Amino acid sequence: MKKDLYKDIRLFLLAIIAVSLFFSCSSVPSGIAEEITYHGEQLHRYLTIIKDVTTKAEKSKDTITYYCNQKGQLIIERVGTDSLQDYTYSYAGDTIHKTHIKDQLDELLDGYYIVKNGLIVEANNTLDYYTYTYDNKRRLVCRDTPNVSCGRQTNILQWKGEKILPDKSLNITYRDTGEKTNYHNLYYFWMFGSGIRIPIPFITLGYMGVIPEGDISSYSFSSKDKDFDFKSQLITEYDKEGRPTRIEETVTTLNENNKQDSSKHVTQYIW
Repeated sequence: MKKDLYKDIRLFLLAIIAVSLFFSCSSVPSGIAEEITYHGEQLHRYLTIIKDVTTKAEKSKDTITYYCNQKGQLIIERVGTDSLQDYTYSYAGDTIHKTHIKDQLDELLDGYYIVKNGLIVEANNTLDYYTYTYDNKRRLVCRDTPNVSCGRQTNILQWKGEKILPDKSLNITYRDTGEKTNYHNLYYFWMFGSGIRIPIPFITLGYMGVIPEGDISSYSFSSKDKDFDFKSQLITEYDKEGRPTRIEETVTTLNENNKQDSSKHVTQYIW
């Protein structure tokens, strides 16, 4: 079980490097349309994510823009600004299908989501199959991966009110300003709640139930195998609705020489 958990943590570390999140109130970069038309339907830009990652080995920048229809349904996920890759979402009964549009003649089913009572209970894509369980307050309490290459892994989320509590593997530290806030703990919930398998708009549109609150200052993982240890420091800015607009994240790990390596991740969310 611990071996499987370590593999899961390694995936999370890779995900942090590849897709760490940040939000900003800045304007949308040129080349990103506020409105597009798909199959004759007018779509509006819901969210743009701009990700900047700096490590000793490389520096990268990626952009993802999500478009919704007038019903508030996510329809298009557009990756890139120059060379675009589009993914579409279609709705049939309790199933949401995700399709990769390579070109006008080439469409590839990329996965699907099963929705019950307005909540995603299954997520199946080319990498993994996840199931999700909620309590009677619509809070996510369990993510299960019953059939994946690294073995079964079950993650239990414990709550106190609308905050997620630390568990034995992942330590969480919250900032406490002494004032009541509505800060959405969206980044951590996407990483360790959904398992980086649920698009951010599905979370903010309510498909994952209650979005946990709290301003996380850091989280870390410690184990007997130091290869999997990491610590992440977060500085987050929020808009008036409590949504993150900018997160500056510094991730510290141990390299093969048992020395500390750090990387910086800045992601903007333009709502």
